[in-house]
Amino acid sequence: MDPPSSQFSDITASALEWFNVKHEARESALKSSREIIRRSANAIRAVHRKEMDKAKGMTAETEAIVNVIQERLKDHPDLYFTGFVQDAMKEHAEACIFYSFI
Repeated sequence: MDPPSSQFSDITASALEWFNVKHEARESALKSSREIIRRSANAIRAVHRKEMDKAKGMTAETEAIVNVIQERLKDHPDLYFTGFVQDAMKEHAEACIFYSFI
């Protein structure tokens, strides 16, 4: 049997690794969420300016970022269902719907 200090070290190392993975996923999701919101707003502005090809391209590019964030967070539902990620998804949906209606 391992001495208690060795078991504690193993638990600590495992916990630290888990927190590092969670932190990296969160930071990545924050960055991607900001990018999705920014690109969605720009796509909506392009529709208002009647730059439909530009808006279509922007929504397609944003869709790729949405797919990446969904893949990255598939093992982190606690992060995926946070407000900042859901707000980004909402903005993307709004841009796509607005483009489709117009």
